[in-house]
Amino acid sequence: MIVNSNGEIRERIIGTDEANLTNIADGLYGVDRYIHLNDHGTGLAKFGHDGGTISHLWTHNLTAHRSGILQYLENEDVKMIPAGSKLSVRFKVSQGGDSTENIRVALIEFTGTPADAPAKDPVSSWAALPVLTTDHVFADTGKFQEESVAPSGGVFQDVILENILVGSGVTNLGLFIWTPNPIASASLDDFNWLIKDIQMNSGTKARPYSPPKFQDDFERCRRFTKIITGSNFTASIVASIGFGEIVNNNFARMLVTYSRMRAVPGVSLMDPIGNYSLSTSTGASPNVTSVAFGNLNTDSVILDVDPSGVFGGGDVPGSVILGGKVGGLPARLLLDAEIGV
Repeated sequence: MIVNSNGEIRERIIGTDEANLTNIADGLYGVDRYIHLNDHGTGLAKFGHDGGTISHLWTHNLTAHRSGILQYLENEDVKMIPAGSKLSVRFKVSQGGDSTENIRVALIEFTGTPADAPAKDPVSSWAALPVLTTDHVFADTGKFQEESVAPSGGVFQDVILENILVGSGVTNLGLFIWTPNPIASASLDDFNWLIKDIQMNSGTKARPYSPPKFQDDFERCRRFTKIITGSNFTASIVASIGFGEIVNNNFARMLVTYSRMRAVPGVSLMDPIGNYSLSTSTGASPNVTSVAFGNLNTDSVILDVDPSGVFGGGDVPGSVILGGKVGGLPARLLLDAEIGV
């Protein structure tokens, strides 16, 4: 049920910081399928992937705060979990701080409409057991599991929550892992939570962790988020965002196709417009000044691309490729069909 149980898939982070996404704001996705939540809005020092784990890291100069991660199951999966069913959860945790701290886990039920539109930040008020926003409740009348975790030098301990009753009218379920007490590091060392082997299963008992096949997990993540990267490390584009035709001297149009996503995605450029370049059939490489998106579908989008200046007469009509500029600057297209509003 849980996707990306060790945080190894991190489409949004690659190219930003290979290990960690820094200063992610409250209520935003970081590592694929996980929303970062905290009680002060500006984000942790780092939230990302660290050697086969999901990493939450506080720096010593941050004010003490509560924080957590949240993953929603999509409605298509929740439909297969009838009201009255029982669910169980397990994961492993380690921390590298200065003192023993506690961690909690619970399930959140979203009973609103439309399906797949729960709040990315469902916490209305932070406390040891946070108050949730309208249409969001803790499952099984607030059942949770809390464990004390001592600084462990990379040794992991199990956290297990079992026999959770699923209510009626649930459109999305969320797995929420958080710190019930405010935490700050007391020394120059960073305080780092490492979480891995997250698993949810039906039944009254948590089953032993069974790792998914990486490729299957990767494809499941790409139903929610895709990054299409264009690069130009030599004189020719070696990884393109899309191919198309030059319509007239002033713009080109191209169709970008991709494997079907969960829903029609939002589309945006991830990098400054100055990173994007075109390559024409005559070898010209004009910079890009604007990109417009149209005819969005779950598996395709049309891009209208304006070059700096105009296309040369030998290029009109002709084929064109959209990618990055010479030198390898990142030029990426984000397709976002994640759950939540």
